[in-house]
Amino acid sequence: MPVPKVYDWCSHADRTPVQAEYIIMEKANGVLLSTILPKMDIKKRWAIARVVADYQIQWADAPWEAYGSLYYRADVAANNYAASDVQGTHLERFVIGPTTARTYNERGKISVKCDLGPCTTVPSPTTSAKDEADTTVGNSALDYFKAIGERELASINQLDLSLRPPISIFGPGVYESNKRRKIKAAESYLDVLPLLMPKDPDLLKPCLWHPDLHDENIFVSPDDQTEVMAIIDWQSVEIAPLLSQAGKPPFIAHKGPQATGLDRPQLPSGFESLPKNEQRQAQDLWLKQSLVVLYNTLISQRSPKLWQCMEYQRTLEYQSLSVANIILFEGEATCLRMILDLLESHEDVMEDDTLNAASRRRLWALISNRDLIRKDAQDAERAVEVMAEVRSIMGELYPLHGQVSHGRYHETKEALRKMKEQIIGQYAQTEQDRLAWQRAWPFDD
Repeated sequence: MPVPKVYDWCSHADRTPVQAEYIIMEKANGVLLSTILPKMDIKKRWAIARVVADYQIQWADAPWEAYGSLYYRADVAANNYAASDVQGTHLERFVIGPTTARTYNERGKISVKCDLGPCTTVPSPTTSAKDEADTTVGNSALDYFKAIGERELASINQLDLSLRPPISIFGPGVYESNKRRKIKAAESYLDVLPLLMPKDPDLLKPCLWHPDLHDENIFVSPDDQTEVMAIIDWQSVEIAPLLSQAGKPPFIAHKGPQATGLDRPQLPSGFESLPKNEQRQAQDLWLKQSLVVLYNTLISQRSPKLWQCMEYQRTLEYQSLSVANIILFEGEATCLRMILDLLESHEDVMEDDTLNAASRRRLWALISNRDLIRKDAQDAERAVEVMAEVRSIMGELYPLHGQVSHGRYHETKEALRKMKEQIIGQYAQTEQDRLAWQRAWPFDD
């Protein structure tokens, strides 16, 4: 696998003269895929996708014994981390220790006291359904997903909830987030967690996977654009359940209707009678959908379990697992709506003997307040749309990641001030609403 050689590193800021961690590695050969992808024809895109799919299949097949992240044994011993041995020739110097996944480190979560692993009891691919109940099969994955809910709960209680990422704009007339609702979402997720797990333990096998294969992390040859020369940005890679890792490389994603299965996409009926510009748009979409279907077909044929994971990801159960990662800042309304949908689609859930009295009370409360839960979810979606409108109107002045070029700082500030007044004028009904919007506006210094 083409990975740049690391010459030196230090993960302890207090041990370096500049008081910062560092990695010194060789320069990646080739050119960034992002610089040439827009002009690539579909055949070359497919060649790149096929190479990356080969890597993903290898990652899915590799055996690991725990969930967490890879460390050198000496580093783990020096920091007194919990660790699980790595089995295999020439791998004795490595261990699996606490996770370094971004979801545990981003947006202030690095300071939150929570379970980072590793999770050392792993599901066995050879365990039969008959003896599953008498083994630890699935417990490790259950603990892994439980730690996510407990992390979000701890983060809600320990972090400043006013520091939200600018994905949504919350305020009166749109959606108003609060701590109580976030806690309810995290607790409800933990209540129904066992119901969300797949029954096939192979979907939960530990898997090391690069989660961010976008076109800024892949270098290709300038001479042969289908040759992958380097893949970078491995520092946050973790070993997690295959179900959570599986995914198409982002560089084959596209806007518009998505092809999700193995069926070949079709051009719209009456294609020949469409205006030329609409024909070009339809054909461009068809080509991009065809690329996704080619990828799906390759994975389904060469790695059935990986494909089974991708299919499970389309279910309400998995989507409820996934949304738990964003309860802290913007996902609580969606999480509660998904859990409500799950309860309504599985009428026997409330009769499950594994539910304790507190869980049963919380879930009955969700069902009793179904109309409010659905309204909150719709309002939260509207909050996302409002931010998208702001971004569209501001164009190049929009402060992506909270940053803007020095030369356009004052111009951006003025544009944001006008945008703020426009939003407040549109949604505030009272002076109290205006004051609430003043506090909620995410772009002020």
